[in-house]
Amino acid sequence: GYIFVVIGLNIIGVLLIIDLIRSYVRDQLEIIANYDSLTRVHNRYSYNVIMEREVRRSQRYGSPLSLIVLDIDHFKKVNDTLGHKAGDSVLREMTMMLQERIRNSDYLCRIGGEEFAVIAVETHLANARGLAETLRAEIGAHSFSEAGKVTASFGVAELVKDDTADTFFRRADRALYLAKERGRNRVET
Repeated sequence: GYIFVVIGLNIIGVLLIIDLIRSYVRDQLEIIANYDSLTRVHNRYSYNVIMEREVRRSQRYGSPLSLIVLDIDHFKKVNDTLGHKAGDSVLREMTMMLQERIRNSDYLCRIGGEEFAVIAVETHLANARGLAETLRAEIGAHSFSEAGKVTASFGVAELVKDDTADTFFRRADRALYLAKERGRNRVET
């Protein structure tokens, strides 16, 4: 009888360990699937999921939703002249600066190599533009540890009635393109 109790307890222990390992692996896979490995912010996949959800929520409740898309100016030059280690350092520092300025209710996503998006919930265009201007000024004034001075261009849009997540993004992206076309280191709506 005693040996069966010991064997039974060992089996239960092994099953608990297997369950813990399975839970840990599931958590790690979720992190890999949803977060950028370099900056630890939401990745493009996660951005798409969040954006679809927030657009539906905003349209359902009639609440404002704004999108800020930003791109580091001349980032290829940083990588080409200073190396990818310096470029990675700029991306990490930029991420920390952005995270310090946005609200906990907003979402920061890395949606491309040097392109980020801030999904600003419950935020009208004027406030989102103000935030983008603040971010632009602070980025431009900051001396990045491995690259010195870096600037960024911003496009800002507010969700309108018939927008889809895609048309909403395209309007913010067009504003970003306009900021770059008009000389970079600026905010356009």
